[in-house]
Amino acid sequence: MARQKLSEYAERKKDDLFPNNPADVQLGNQSTYELLQEVEELVLAIKPDNARDQWWLAQATTLASKIGDERGFGGIVHVSPVPMNHVVAVLQAELRNETAGSHT
Repeated sequence: MARQKLSEYAERKKDDLFPNNPADVQLGNQSTYELLQEVEELVLAIKPDNARDQWWLAQATTLASKIGDERGFGGIVHVSPVPMNHVVAVLQAELRNETAGSHT
């Protein structure tokens, strides 16, 4: 569920920022922001198995919150000391575990 919502959010945000007509750019689309909040709630429901995964989840949650505060990608570069690809990789691993039923 969380993986689908995250993919949906990424697709919608891409469409907001890079529409076919450049005049249609939407930096503060409320429905996209609400979808980000749904993703954040699903991420918060993940139960990490160990301290390392718990730390990564905290980093991902902090980043998601700051992205939401920025309402766009403009501030992402400045909000996290953790490289985005690391956060995404950990989230994907956690979501795979969630899908496989390893988290209760």
